[in-house]
Amino acid sequence: MKKIIILLLIIPFSSCEKFIELDLPQDQITQETVFKDGKLVRSALAGLYNSLKTDGFLSGGSSGGGVYFGCYTDELISYQMANSVLDQFYKLNIRPESSAVTALWQKTYNQIYQTNRIIEGIERSTLIEVNLANQLKGEALFMRGLLHLYLVQTFGEIPYVTTSDYTISQHVSKDKIVDIYNKIETDVLTAKSLLATNTAIGTRFIPSKEAAQLILSRLYLNQKRWDDVIKITDDLAQNTSFQLQQDISKAYLKDNSSTIWQLSPTSATATTYEANIHYLRSAPPYNISLQPELVNSFTTDDLRLKNWIGSINDASGKKYYYASKYKQYSTVNGQNEYSIILRNEEVILNRAEAYIQKEELTKGLSELNIIASRAGLAAIQMDSKENLLNRILQERQHELFTEFGARFFDLKRYSRLDETMINLKPQWKSAFVLLPLPESELLLNTNLYPQNYGY
Repeated sequence: MKKIIILLLIIPFSSCEKFIELDLPQDQITQETVFKDGKLVRSALAGLYNSLKTDGFLSGGSSGGGVYFGCYTDELISYQMANSVLDQFYKLNIRPESSAVTALWQKTYNQIYQTNRIIEGIERSTLIEVNLANQLKGEALFMRGLLHLYLVQTFGEIPYVTTSDYTISQHVSKDKIVDIYNKIETDVLTAKSLLATNTAIGTRFIPSKEAAQLILSRLYLNQKRWDDVIKITDDLAQNTSFQLQQDISKAYLKDNSSTIWQLSPTSATATTYEANIHYLRSAPPYNISLQPELVNSFTTDDLRLKNWIGSINDASGKKYYYASKYKQYSTVNGQNEYSIILRNEEVILNRAEAYIQKEELTKGLSELNIIASRAGLAAIQMDSKENLLNRILQERQHELFTEFGARFFDLKRYSRLDETMINLKPQWKSAFVLLPLPESELLLNTNLYPQNYGY
């Protein structure tokens, strides 16, 4: 893996807060960094969170996982020029040498590099108050586990990197899937033990104990550990501080009580990346629009269709659809929306799936109807296990569309990618269940071989 020095959010430091490597700029973390106080760690984490907003799996913009995988699957249409990143995803033109796959891999490992620098710096320091050090280390461990979870779901076997020493990381080998999952669980469980709870509605800008619970439930779904999905989310299910906003038109406002973790825009006058990329104010689009097939899959009485999907006609009368979950494309009248990364609606859907997989159909149906009721739909009636699981997949599609690749990962977990995609994109191949490993990385580190099947 390449030797990379990660630029962090530039913050002026006083002379007593210099890094050990005095010949490096003060806006960089060195391998030997020892944090002298919590402010330095918090500024380093601020740099990491800023990176998450702009690039990689958790960015809501044009270079983020939500748009990438929306174009890759059955959510979005790309109008960008041929061989652009979004065009590569949309036309399934992803190859080992593709800039798209290389950027996603490198940006994510850059972010993991930052988490490891932060963890090592905290562990070397004896100057940070213990409770604060635990919280900050918990945030970094949470992020390391979450980013590796996205990588393994996308690329399959990958290196689980826990060091910032490039002499080690440039020669790392791929871990087996089971080992990656075990390492993710260790990191996120440790994070859960260190992180504070956060019931303060309208903030929730940093990962909390509740965020760790949700990510663990995702992990356990992938491992078919149904009992653990339910157990890890029991507290959240009973916590009234995370109750659903029943007015669905307000579901993506910054003070929504069901939000578990969100990122604020880059400044007090900025809009979210999601609003900038998705909300269409003119047609035809020059970036993306929603697939008509997605829009047509909603029933007409679904409040999500009415509130989260907009349309606009071009001069010829052709209609284009767009995601309008985020509606604030101007902050003239104040900033009302933040980028929501994790929300309690996913917890409910995860629990519904786990209960039904356990054949506790009544409990699963009860969870599922929380989502259906909030969407204005008639109560879902008791049915077979298979039909209820199909309904959960549909509710996940309608609830989580365009959110950080959720549809791609759900179709994979249900083993439905091939049958879903071949009808929409005849060039779809089974090998596309994984992205290829970047050719540039294989050339740098032969321990990453073999290449993923089909590439």
